[in-house]
Amino acid sequence: MAFIIDMDNEFTRATPDLPIIPAEPSSGGGDNIRLGIQVEVPFTLYESKYNKTYTEEYFNLEGQDTSPIENYIRSRIEKQNLNDSLKTYDNLINGIFDKIGVNEDETQISKFTKVVKYIQLLSRNKDKDERYRDLIKKQRNEETRREELKEKMLQSSLEKAKTEKEQMRLANEKMKQRISEMGIENIQRLKKIEYNRKELSEKIEMIKREKETMEKENKKLINNLEEISDREQILINKHNKLRELI
Repeated sequence: MAFIIDMDNEFTRATPDLPIIPAEPSSGGGDNIRLGIQVEVPFTLYESKYNKTYTEEYFNLEGQDTSPIENYIRSRIEKQNLNDSLKTYDNLINGIFDKIGVNEDETQISKFTKVVKYIQLLSRNKDKDERYRDLIKKQRNEETRREELKEKMLQSSLEKAKTEKEQMRLANEKMKQRISEMGIENIQRLKKIEYNRKELSEKIEMIKREKETMEKENKKLINNLEEISDREQILINKHNKLRELI
């Protein structure tokens, strides 16, 4: 085991033995070469560097599937933008220990198994949460679709009602115009009838006057005829008397 020394020269934690990596010479020359500085590999590069996962090293394992823990830690580092370090791994695992109640006297394999089961439970719950969120999202999308369809139908009904109202208004205007035209036509007809009635009345009056005139003339003619008849009778009488005298 080796202690990692931070920049303030304080001990932070004990870690598995790490190789001593010589520092590259600085541009200032050999006087600035620093040898023997412990360099900690990031968590995500640990497996490629040491040919085993940090989980195997942490729990002192061999032949175990450490991918659930490895993937979980990687996911936390990526999603929460955590420092890619072994210390972050330690903090996250210790946090899980506190949540699931791991005892210090438990074996490493027992701790590992509990952590894996906890992560798997989180994964199942996450899947359930995601399915639930997907279901809620689908329901909301369906509600939104229904509301949009309802709004479209309402808008269509309003447009249809508006069109029908406009058609009724035009029909009423047309009817009013027709009634007005019929009224004018009726007035004109009435005027014509009144004119014809007046003209007929004048003709009747004229006929009456002509009739009266004719009656007077007929009466006069009758009187004349009677007078002529009387004269003829007188002449006849005279003629008869003359004949008697002769």
